[in-house]
Amino acid sequence: MTDPPIHTSDASTRNRPGDHATLSASCIRHAHRNDVDVVETFPAGVAFVLHTVRAVFLADAQAKRQGLSPAERLRLHQEESGPRLQALQDWLAKQFVEHTVEPHSELGQVTASHCRTPPSASAVTSSEKDRQQLRSEAKPGDRMETLPALQMFITRRLEFDAGHRIPDHASQCRHLHGHRYALEITLAGDIIQQPGGPADGMVMDFSEVKALAMQHLVEVWDHAFLAYTGDRPLVDFLSTLADHKTVLLDCVPTVENLAQLAFGILDAVYRDTYGNHLRLARLRLYETPTCWAEIVRS
Repeated sequence: MTDPPIHTSDASTRNRPGDHATLSASCIRHAHRNDVDVVETFPAGVAFVLHTVRAVFLADAQAKRQGLSPAERLRLHQEESGPRLQALQDWLAKQFVEHTVEPHSELGQVTASHCRTPPSASAVTSSEKDRQQLRSEAKPGDRMETLPALQMFITRRLEFDAGHRIPDHASQCRHLHGHRYALEITLAGDIIQQPGGPADGMVMDFSEVKALAMQHLVEVWDHAFLAYTGDRPLVDFLSTLADHKTVLLDCVPTVENLAQLAFGILDAVYRDTYGNHLRLARLRLYETPTCWAEIVRS
């Protein structure tokens, strides 16, 4: 009888053959490429993974410099890399168990590529087992009062016009000009289970998302000139214009700073009214159709 074949891939469950036995050899370099692809979007989400993988690569480089034999190289990784990789596996499992990462999201799929245990198994808590039992006992047509513990995101897009200038910019942006800004507000939360209620089946009514954003941010900034208080020539000039709509900011009005200010304002606005863990998860502010800044809650 021959030994099972060695199957090399990343740790994603879609790469696992289900019809015959194999010796799994998960490729950390393959999974590492997935982290690099999303590091700009999710820097906090992959920082620990990248730190751990870097230590493993350094250990392997040490083995090559020292000219270790395959057995010695294996022993070095067992002693140096093994504890680090086990700590990484524990941390990865925790992300799914505590629902810090949604398995089907982009970050969740990247995280899963490192997991020896599929997220669908490692993230099953006792409460989720109860849900699975309820679903298995349900009859066709029954309405399930308890839904799977999946994180839902909704996004509302709004647009407004505003002027600004970047006083110390080396090019055109130092001049007075304006933009048609587009604001995307992404909220996360559980789907509300309130039969007969106006928000049943929603994370939040889109009209409420818009109304709050309009009241606390968009109507304040729309058709206003966003000026840095330290830009004295501009502030002094605007003060001479009667009834001019000027919004004074304590920072230079780059799109990055404006996105950060907007997140701070709206983060306090979207409250967990229905007990569904509602929170502001992401805010993206477009300065032009091809240029934007984005803040993601880590």
